[in-house]
Amino acid sequence: MHALVVTASALGLHPLAGRLVPVGILTLSLLAALWLALGARGGPHAAAEDDAAPITAGIAIAARLLWWLGVGASVLALCSALLLPIVAYDAVAYRLPVIAQWLDLGRIEWVHTDDAVRNGYPLGQEAISAVIAAATGGFRFAGAISIVFVLQGALALAHLARACGVRSQFAHAASGLFLIVPMTVLNEPSAYVDAAFAGATVAWLCTLCAFACDLEPRREMAIAAGLSGALVLALKGTGVAFVVAPLFVMALYSLWGRYRRAGSISLSIVGLSSWALLCLVICPGAFWALRNVIHTGNPLWPVTLSVAGFTVFPGQATMAQVLDVTHNTPTQIATLPAALRTAFTWLQLSGPAVDFDDRLAGLGYAWPLFALPAVVWVLVQPLRAQRRRLLPVASVILLTALCLVLQPMNWWPRYTLWLWGAGALALAASAEAVVSSHAQNAVIWVQRGMLALLIVSGSEGIFALCHVQGAQLALSRGARAGDLALAFDVRRGLNA
Repeated sequence: MHALVVTASALGLHPLAGRLVPVGILTLSLLAALWLALGARGGPHAAAEDDAAPITAGIAIAARLLWWLGVGASVLALCSALLLPIVAYDAVAYRLPVIAQWLDLGRIEWVHTDDAVRNGYPLGQEAISAVIAAATGGFRFAGAISIVFVLQGALALAHLARACGVRSQFAHAASGLFLIVPMTVLNEPSAYVDAAFAGATVAWLCTLCAFACDLEPRREMAIAAGLSGALVLALKGTGVAFVVAPLFVMALYSLWGRYRRAGSISLSIVGLSSWALLCLVICPGAFWALRNVIHTGNPLWPVTLSVAGFTVFPGQATMAQVLDVTHNTPTQIATLPAALRTAFTWLQLSGPAVDFDDRLAGLGYAWPLFALPAVVWVLVQPLRAQRRRLLPVASVILLTALCLVLQPMNWWPRYTLWLWGAGALALAASAEAVVSSHAQNAVIWVQRGMLALLIVSGSEGIFALCHVQGAQLALSRGARAGDLALAFDVRRGLNA
């Protein structure tokens, strides 16, 4: 959908004018998603459910409950987005007003405003919201778009897990875990982009690794990975690093693997065409950077990019100033080194998150208690007998670690929600490996772990759901009237 609307806008067409064209874009997007879902089945090491080691009823029930808790959390977040007013500051300051301006213009356009971020920031989520608003005639779904991206990430998790030999129960549990992360639940209905970016990033890393780790890359997976990468580029400025760095790493890995198997770095015609197709499909995501270059000469506008003291792309402020690092860093961690800041927020020493913008919590207690140990365990396993099966999962983990290094203010939970993609995959893969090892009492220990994970993740996810409305109402009481009035500074307003 994003690719269609920005491409049409770039060609000078008016895809947001009227309702017929937006409805057509929606229909084509749904058909394309269905085709990809049917064509991307299987993978590098397709699961054989019939040959899997047996599990207990307790494991099956816990896995099923995790999945359904995740689905239930997404449904309740959707209801919150549809029924409650959107009052988050960034949403009413520039994200929603720019949609209304685009609808007036009939396409994605550089708008007249004194707020640089309305034009400079990648606004892929808002572009999709604009299509839906044009098709439905209202803004009711404006706060619900991020839920679609989160579901995309959850489905990509399950697909890669199944492709790596993980049984369906553990794969679905991994998806449920990603859906019920406290900050995801809190952030989804806010019209902020963090939850959407997390879902797109997880989908990008999972599809990229599934594609690159396949012995003969398939076109369907190339398209799925390319579309996911395009969305990462279109949602946040950091998406450039999140796409370029992992793509470069996995391309090198693919060449190295080819050299090990065939003694040559040359790819087959099918392999070359698949990689070329992936890169081609990513291109629409570069729309936002390219239009910045056209209008300002700076692809990262309004951020100033400097290297070794030399200004490469002049802007209005540095990255630290745009992110307002000084004021956005809580006093509890302001004096701590970077690593300890991250440890503080991961351990949630100030208690669980209660706000979509919580700076001291959000990943949940299950992250340090369950996910991190599983990540370490999976990274050790490729050195042993199960190397090939776990390699795609280990690749996702390593690429996620690379993204963590590239992410500014990576202690902030809402900026790093995508970490749970690696964590959920690691938990699913480790549970499958332990059960399949046939070690004494292995199934019993997995059952106990699953039940404990269900209690910790489920209870904190439910706690977060209970604070979704409270967080929005608390912010609305604290917001100045002038701030909220920014949401209505265009002719259509938010209630069109």
